[in-house]
Amino acid sequence: MQKATKLRIVIKRDGKEKANIKLPIYSLKHIETLMPDVALVKLKERNIDLESIVKKVKDSDYRPQTFFEINDPKKSYRVWIE
Repeated sequence: MQKATKLRIVIKRDGKEKANIKLPIYSLKHIETLMPDVALVKLKERNIDLESIVKKVKDSDYRPQTFFEINDPKKSYRVWIE
């Protein structure tokens, strides 16, 4: 199994890509500080717990996987490791 080496974040607004970010995998330690406050609020509203997601990733020995996807009518977020 190949371990993930990058944290990926893609943000779209009105269907158009506004951000496509690639960070080193060690950025997981700071994922909450990398995300805008509005995104963190949306995660809490959807009961998405970043701390437990990061723990799951570590427990899987950094197997590539999607953390979460949020699709609102105007804005969408996708966060994963590859």
